Amino acid sequence: MIFYRLASLRVHTTVSGWPDVTNTESTGVGVRVVCNGAYGFAATNDMTPDGIAGAARQAAAIAQANAKLQSDKVQLAPVKGVGEVAWATPIVRDWRMVPIKDKAELLIAANKAGMDAGASFMQSMLFQVQQQKYFASTDGSYIDQDIQRPWAPFTATAVDKASGKFRSRAGLSAPVGLRQHHPPDPEDGRVHRAAGRGRPHRALGRRRGPGAPA
Repeated sequence: MIFYRLASLRVHTTVSGWPDVTNTESTGVGVRVVCNGAYGFAATNDMTPDGIAGAARQAAAIAQANAKLQSDKVQLAPVKGVGEVAWATPIVRDWRMVPIKDKAELLIAANKAGMDAGASFMQSMLFQVQQQKYFASTDGSYIDQDIQRPWAPFTATAVDKASGKFRSRAGLSAPVGLRQHHPPDPEDGRVHRAAGRGRPHRALGRRRGPGAPA
């Protein structure tokens, strides 16, 4: 069984300067059972005891139906339970506590820096995701995870007005969940200096520490 919560924020800016912000959150429970030698799966967003019990009954019913068509029975490998364990992405500053205005200002500054360097069009985006998962198994594992991943992609496009030809280039960043992720570093004001603004930006924070999701 796994309890799941996903919170995500998307901030999108272009040279127009008007940010587009999307903030979503979803929760649910997933249940996996082995019954009569077959798998059954079910999920629900009803987090009450009755709702979870109903999902378990549905998963068992699906497994029983699958068993009638399955020639080889499912045999789970023996696994030793790990007990109660937890892992969380080490962070210095919670991204949810940073005002959206500060995040949008940083992206707009990045767009301006690209335009000042010769781009005809710029767009910058910021994706920030938090996944909270609690896994429980009959083997005796109870695993609590709090995983956070930021991503700040951008795209620059240059147009040759004489020929009408254009080229686009995208940043090489990828979603990450370890150590320092957010460009720029909180003590690094290069984006704002490139955009004609002298102060360093502290909107996105950084993460430190080794570790990986269980």
